[in-house]
Amino acid sequence: MASFAESSRARSRASMEAARLHARLGTDMSIPIDVFEVVRELGVWLSARDLSSTLFGFYLSDGGTFGICLNDRHPEPLQRLTCAHELGHHMLGHQSALDLERHISGGGDTSLAEVEAQAFASAFLMPPGLVNRKMRTLDLNGRSGLTDLDLYRLARTMDTSFSATVWRLVDLEILTPAAAKELARKGPSKAKAILIQPFAAPGRGEVVEVDAERQDLALCRVGDHVMVDLPNHGDSGYIWVADGQLPGSFPPGLVWDGAGTLAQAAQPLVARHAPESGGGSRLHFQFEAPGPAEVSMQLIRPWEASPRPAAELPLNVVVQPEHQVVGMDAAQIGAYARRVGS
Repeated sequence: MASFAESSRARSRASMEAARLHARLGTDMSIPIDVFEVVRELGVWLSARDLSSTLFGFYLSDGGTFGICLNDRHPEPLQRLTCAHELGHHMLGHQSALDLERHISGGGDTSLAEVEAQAFASAFLMPPGLVNRKMRTLDLNGRSGLTDLDLYRLARTMDTSFSATVWRLVDLEILTPAAAKELARKGPSKAKAILIQPFAAPGRGEVVEVDAERQDLALCRVGDHVMVDLPNHGDSGYIWVADGQLPGSFPPGLVWDGAGTLAQAAQPLVARHAPESGGGSRLHFQFEAPGPAEVSMQLIRPWEASPRPAAELPLNVVVQPEHQVVGMDAAQIGAYARRVGS
């Protein structure tokens, strides 16, 4: 096992390598880091396979050919962390590596190479510029006693796992190790439950929050819970109606019936309505198929012959599949085929 001084030097070296790669790539620090695209750009083969339950992924270095394989059973934020870890092995000149949970999370007895790869992954997916920007957007800068809900929301904006986000804030001296340990122990389940009650129980999908001021659905995947906060009108009789073109084939024209449901049977959209304190409303969506989605929500009096909306909220989103990488990376195969055929 490496000494504390050796581990500190390894983490510092890895963090500097991650910063150099971002500088070289000119990374946009306003959006989550696209680690899959970076791997493609670097010419490292990428794939996802049904690996054993203990194997998170592996890095292959063989005679000038380099590859990364991810466990396709894992949710994509965890796959992204694993991919960044394997990218760390590549960028730091390591040999081939099989990575278990303790290597990805940084716990347990690990080699210096694994310490470096774990530190690279954290610094690469959550560089200071991105973390500071997202904390400022969520009004978390300078706040003491960050909660599990605060940290879950921060993780969602960066498309990173809850645990990795918590420990990254220790690196950046935003959280103490003791606070991080307690937050990591609790995990994100309670935070997710707070956000989606009373509509559903926390499951595999993440929670995406949307309101009239912030309509960012860039991180929406199949199965995610989309929570839309809507202001109500002061006058009586107004209700929110919604219709649009959503992934799948079904009749448009969704209307809240006043009894708590907004969805018709056999549609790939599930949406519910519940009154909120303060006169607002909250809608719950779950998209069950990938593709472009357009939802137009209007606050109207439905009995009027030609109702004029008191308010409108359009939502436009491309619903992503649960996993970008399935089998061998399709983008790389296509590029290789074009090179061979030219």
